[in-house]
Amino acid sequence: MKHALLALALVFSITSQAQILKKIGEAAKNTAKQGVETLKQNTKEGITNAAELLVGTKHGQDTGKTKSRQTDISVEATSQIKEAATGDDHAADGLRWGDYPTVEVDFDDFEWAKVTDVYDDIFAIQKYDSKGTIWNFYNVETAKAVSTRGWRTQDTPRFDNGICAVCDTAPAKGSPANNPKYQWYILRKTGETTALDPTITAVGNFCDGLAVAKANGKMFFINDKGKAVLPDVNPNSFITYPLKDARRLFLGGFQKFGYLDADGRVVIEPQYKYARDFSSNHAIVRNASGKNVIIDPTGREVSEIPSQYMSFTGTTITDFVCGGAVARNNETERYDIITPTMEVRNSFDKATAFYNTLNIDEANALVMNNDWKHPKLCTPNGRTSDSSIFITIQGNNGEEAYLQPEPNGEPDNPLAADLLDRSYWNNTGLRLANVYLVNTTGALFNSQGKTLWKYDNEHIKPEDFSPAGYAKGIVMEAKSAATEEHFVFFDTLGNIKLEVVAKTN
Repeated sequence: MKHALLALALVFSITSQAQILKKIGEAAKNTAKQGVETLKQNTKEGITNAAELLVGTKHGQDTGKTKSRQTDISVEATSQIKEAATGDDHAADGLRWGDYPTVEVDFDDFEWAKVTDVYDDIFAIQKYDSKGTIWNFYNVETAKAVSTRGWRTQDTPRFDNGICAVCDTAPAKGSPANNPKYQWYILRKTGETTALDPTITAVGNFCDGLAVAKANGKMFFINDKGKAVLPDVNPNSFITYPLKDARRLFLGGFQKFGYLDADGRVVIEPQYKYARDFSSNHAIVRNASGKNVIIDPTGREVSEIPSQYMSFTGTTITDFVCGGAVARNNETERYDIITPTMEVRNSFDKATAFYNTLNIDEANALVMNNDWKHPKLCTPNGRTSDSSIFITIQGNNGEEAYLQPEPNGEPDNPLAADLLDRSYWNNTGLRLANVYLVNTTGALFNSQGKTLWKYDNEHIKPEDFSPAGYAKGIVMEAKSAATEEHFVFFDTLGNIKLEVVAKTN
């Protein structure tokens, strides 16, 4: 669980849930690689400080009692970024097709349904049988299966700190047919399992060392050893929220939100109809009076959110990062840079949320005014950079064109149930930019406005990067005789890490 230029909201998410054809032959795989350059052995001068693109806000306080979320960066991924070349060794499609493993999946009698993002170096592939959904787990670095069998899960699975909650696909022996019981386990990245109490009937995803389980009609927290913990806390949802700023959001009785501290003690009683994770020591909540307010870690209300920052679905204010947030002003139809006390530091025609750089005490947002030719970076104090963010390219008509990430998405306004997912993509420090009307070129920028790589959007349809530094993409074979599509995972430099294809018989 491990909750783009420049770190901004999901814009240009090409596909939210990719679908892949049922049968993909070896011809498609071979055709995809025809004409592609071999990865050069001698890389050129690396991109300066490019490692900062992976840094997020998952940097809570770790007391040793429960694990605080850290940015999910693998050593290898960071090393690859530092060693990035100038781009000469990319193929015409923008990808580096060096040696990489392949996952072959037998989809006879099944349809492609879902391939998850990579978390903790693990992704999962969903299949269906006559009894429901089955998940199979794979390591993105080795393409090896985590387990020799498939599993069922309570929600879309996500590995966190090396573990994931799973259950058998068949009922336990002696289980009554009219009320089947399934054994639950903790599955580890090594493939080892720990059987949980057989009375447990469901377990949600782990997050920072905790998960919510259910037994005998009651929900409770378990730790990474499978033991029941925090007996004084009565969760009312299978979602376990991350520990951020030494506070963990939880849904309690009467569908009200409260907060735990790093030791699992209730420090703010469940009382809010809506609540977000803490960020920069502030959280946005809706109190018992129906007012949307900003609170500090003690629960003290710092300010009330004014009407110009409200919409039909809630507030238009992003999370606070390094003391600043972006808010859509419905009166001026501009984006204000604000503080937790609602002080306006600057205003722009377009803006994204703030994203951390390598230094977690620094952050940038992408901003744009209508009279600007290109977007710029802005810090939480409202100051903009002197330089603009763009790439000059040659359009199909031979004329000069620009490739730049557009800050045209409104600040995120998630529902409470979406907060956990949001915590993963928020502040990844990466942004995809695509030019559809000029040509098929796309690019990936980091939170400092640096270009990491360019790609051909006609050949690869990338999705957004996870904080682990990997993104999914659908490889399009439209230019070849084989028109099938298939998945690849690639890193922030466009290196193909793994390919997912259908097994041929």
